[in-house]
Amino acid sequence: MIFTKLNHDLASRIKFVPEPEEIHLLNKAIDAATQSVQRFRVGAACSQGSAFNTTDLHAETHMLLARVGEWTPGRDATVAVARLGRKWDWRCSYPCASCANQLRSKGFRKVVCFDEGGQPVTLAL
Repeated sequence: MIFTKLNHDLASRIKFVPEPEEIHLLNKAIDAATQSVQRFRVGAACSQGSAFNTTDLHAETHMLLARVGEWTPGRDATVAVARLGRKWDWRCSYPCASCANQLRSKGFRKVVCFDEGGQPVTLAL
């Protein structure tokens, strides 16, 4: 089944095969997602740290508040977002529109995530 509540703006963008350092970030996001106790386990990671979703916060917002703080990312800063299914399989993990806007405002320009088919992709925020 395809995840239907995805960010259609990000879903329509050109996708690229992730570079090795982007896969490393995605693995950090997967590790963070495993710590979530929510029905939809989501993790987010950047070079400054990682976080998972809670009852009150999306993983991206949690990461920005708890890990990044006042850090200002570089020109081409990348964030990774991963979502795990019930069977620990990779699921579509485009950031929602609100999180994408927050990440952009903090200086992130690329996101590494899973597309609708569960494949790792890199795309511009």
